[in-house]
Amino acid sequence: MTDLDIDPEMEARLRHTFRIVAAGTPVDATPWERVAREREPRRPARLAGAAAVVLLVGASSVGLWRVATRPEVGPVSSPVAPEGQEYPIERIPEPVLPRIAALAHDKSPFGLVADGSSFKYWRTADVAVAFAYRSINVQGDQVVEWTCIGQQESDGGAGHLCRPTVETRARPNVEGTWDPSNGPAGSGFWRWANVPENTEFVQYRLGSLVLWQRPLDGEVIFPSNIRNPVSVVATAYRADGAVLQVVSAQMPVVDFEAAHPELYQQSRLSEAAQVEALSGVQQQLSACLSGKGIVMSGDAGAPQLATPPTGQDIEPAWQACIADAQRWLDDYVADHA
Repeated sequence: MTDLDIDPEMEARLRHTFRIVAAGTPVDATPWERVAREREPRRPARLAGAAAVVLLVGASSVGLWRVATRPEVGPVSSPVAPEGQEYPIERIPEPVLPRIAALAHDKSPFGLVADGSSFKYWRTADVAVAFAYRSINVQGDQVVEWTCIGQQESDGGAGHLCRPTVETRARPNVEGTWDPSNGPAGSGFWRWANVPENTEFVQYRLGSLVLWQRPLDGEVIFPSNIRNPVSVVATAYRADGAVLQVVSAQMPVVDFEAAHPELYQQSRLSEAAQVEALSGVQQQLSACLSGKGIVMSGDAGAPQLATPPTGQDIEPAWQACIADAQRWLDDYVADHA
């Protein structure tokens, strides 16, 4: 492997990971056990005051992934062989749920309600643990479903990124993670959480680092250098060789905010009322789901999980209860605006 455009310490870590992957044995230590996020400078939902501060700190991301919404499907030719080393991930049984303080929920007395059936966990080749789930948040005067992806920290907490589900369905859901304890260059992972259906493998290039991975649950995770994320190019290939999508910093910018102004409206509530409304919306969601036979459970400091009975689809109850929470919020705004 040729020299990477990174500092010597980072290069040494990536070379070590490369050797571990090639040997097919677990790594005995990783610099990526604790992660943090930095969010791209695009406008978030305008939750005022303290709630907004928690949103920006808790739901943060590396921000140079501005990409096109439509897959760029290439001509079908013949199967393409992956290049470089395979960097596998595996699905793992659910570990202890992380302490999640995103979406301003640590300011909400009631806490976070999450779709328990949506929690999924993966482990990378060097034993970092990533997860994903969905919840709801209040943006302006709207109840909005959010999709969250993150990485488990060694102390049981979590650093992660949350975006409106409608946004993650409209364009590639991409983020970078890093460990600030490793200095300004950092080290961590790059992940793509909604690769196109029928993707056989994703080819990943970061400078001279060339890896590939077969997605699980639409998810791929690769090591990255936070200092120079714009050099990443990830290509999703179908089994017959067709290019389903390419993600890179050179893709056209998508003006998502202009297409969905309802997600960026100014709240009519005071700062204190916004916190109270968020707590009320979460509580209303929980009560509605319970009334529809969904089991609610969760320990202190962890999400309250909504889990349907075995064999039951949570989706009809989940969407109906989001609508119910919106009606509750409409009444609350009318009384407190």
